[in-house]
Amino acid sequence: MPRALTREELQAQTREIVLVAAEKVFLQKGFHATTVAQIAAEAGRTQGSIYSNFESKDALCQQLLQIHYEGWLTQVALAVMAKESAADKLAIVETKWRVLSGETDWIGLTAEYLLAVRHDPEQAQLIRENVTGLQAGVKAVFAGQLEADGIAALEHPILDDAVAAIVATGMGLVVNHMLGLVEPDQSTSVFMQTLETWRDRLSSSP
Repeated sequence: MPRALTREELQAQTREIVLVAAEKVFLQKGFHATTVAQIAAEAGRTQGSIYSNFESKDALCQQLLQIHYEGWLTQVALAVMAKESAADKLAIVETKWRVLSGETDWIGLTAEYLLAVRHDPEQAQLIRENVTGLQAGVKAVFAGQLEADGIAALEHPILDDAVAAIVATGMGLVVNHMLGLVEPDQSTSVFMQTLETWRDRLSSSP
């Protein structure tokens, strides 16, 4: 006879079901048009069960976006670590960047969410924390691979500037791509040039 799930396991299961449903509804309808009732219906759960796991629609969307982008960065890190040469590593990043920048549904949802919650102090703080976390992840992957290639990047005085520039450039490019202001090939070219420029600068002595 199967073991009965604990309360914590049931809550985790419900949370995962809600996240899957929220992803579908948010990507179909966008942030503003989506309601908690729609997510609950898609998940086959009550609205109360949604609110028992997430404080609000804003918090649910924020969590969904965090999971998505952290997942992408993890994929990049694992794929890059599996390659030996710098050229192969850059090729992996280029491929993964094309995938990310082509996800116009996710990018649109991200932009809509950011505009909607920009005046909410709590959500604004979460956004800052997420961007800081993203920068830390990029720093770990970027500097880690430079170190693996024999480049002393971790103690370089401009490492943080490099990471900030890479993240800011990437965020700007994906939004402009979504708006149709930058073509996919141009977005990829500019991002890779930015990455290689900072790699070259970090390769030089401090």
